[in-house]
Amino acid sequence: MTYAYNDIVTAKDIRTGKVRKEDIIGKQGWFFNTIPSDMSEDAIECIEPSRYGVLNDIAMNKPFPFRVTYDGWGFFLPEKKKPYEERQAEWVKENDIQDGDKVRLLRKAEDHEDGWGCYWGTGIVGDVGKIIGLDSLWGVRVSFSESSYWYPFFVLEKVKEEYIPFDLSLQEDRDALRDRWIRCRQTGSEYRISAFKYRDDYGWKAHTPQVGLRDGEQLFNNYEFLDGSHVGKKEEA
Repeated sequence: MTYAYNDIVTAKDIRTGKVRKEDIIGKQGWFFNTIPSDMSEDAIECIEPSRYGVLNDIAMNKPFPFRVTYDGWGFFLPEKKKPYEERQAEWVKENDIQDGDKVRLLRKAEDHEDGWGCYWGTGIVGDVGKIIGLDSLWGVRVSFSESSYWYPFFVLEKVKEEYIPFDLSLQEDRDALRDRWIRCRQTGSEYRISAFKYRDDYGWKAHTPQVGLRDGEQLFNNYEFLDGSHVGKKEEA
């Protein structure tokens, strides 16, 4: 976003009707008594935090009409933001959000906060749930153990699942790998896990033609499935 001097709201803008009170009260932005000399985005965002807040009221009978709680300022610069649906789409793309992903609830949201198109339902801060739906305005539908609700993306954090090597001593892990195709990360060569062999001196290992025997750690560190995913399993919480 870029800012210009005509983005700054003055008392004259309010008196002449150029800007309506109801259109900016409740918005976040920066407050000044002296107009900045540099209106670049970097300069604006570096303004001391005490000058950033929510415009609570406009008192035209005061010398400094733009009110933040008990403080008054001479000028107000509303923060420019992309529409909610555009910001959510960017969040979805940046975090590779898919149905079934786990997310953590970071805080409570206010009704319709920051362009979100829904009311707050309920939720316990810190709980981890599963994404079961996305809507451009309603937000992200998250299922917890006994209920599901819509949340704005900005109160959610994707929980990155950790992977660990397969334990080839377990029948269930060998079954998960049996006849699977894997690819060497270094050379790109592809192999099929064709068998498992056990010996007292080294335990269980997977066998791939032309490669030989590999244990779970070697598969995890040096190979991937053909879709690019780990040759490993999700670590249980």
